[in-house]
Amino acid sequence: MVGKPASFWKSSESHTVCTPSPWPRMNRRSPVDHDEGDLPVFESGAIMIYLAEKHGKFLPTNPRSKAEVISWLMFQMAGLGPMQGQAAHFVRFAPEQIEYGIKRYTNETKRLYGVIEKALSDGRQWLAAGEYSIADIANFSWMYVHQMAGISLDDLPHVQAWMQRIEERPAVRRGIDVPEPFDKAAMQDPKKVQETIDMVRKFTGTHKSEL
Repeated sequence: MVGKPASFWKSSESHTVCTPSPWPRMNRRSPVDHDEGDLPVFESGAIMIYLAEKHGKFLPTNPRSKAEVISWLMFQMAGLGPMQGQAAHFVRFAPEQIEYGIKRYTNETKRLYGVIEKALSDGRQWLAAGEYSIADIANFSWMYVHQMAGISLDDLPHVQAWMQRIEERPAVRRGIDVPEPFDKAAMQDPKKVQETIDMVRKFTGTHKSEL
């Protein structure tokens, strides 16, 4: 995100991995900032705020603008991420198709996409404070894989344009290709979908029962 991953992560031979946290009762694992005395920082929103403030990028310092950005970041953390995550689970990972779960979480995810669509319909280029920020990064990261949750963008023209602007950024493009290039069109092919799921499990070290 800020161009200095080496100071925040330890690397293995295959890919960059999280360093196990020394804090007790931690949720699985968390990254550690080795430039700050091996400081553990956990939860993605907290990590983004920490890195943005440390490097002075993607988070305004003006209180009003900062509040706008953090509000949209929390929108992803408390709403979009959890709801879309559950939608993807019931659509792609559940051992059996449970209609209630699918409808409950896909409908709520669609509603949240609609909130972003409405916000962008006023002509703004970015979600908050008139500039590209961690709010855009956080929400885009989930919405980029909308097909995994059975969500369509067909009726969301402002969301589509916003996502295109983000995707065209060189650093975002590089990030999308980690751990390997992601083909959105292939998400229409059930075989390719399964290959993507298997790739995610391999990269994250998780199993079906954990997703």
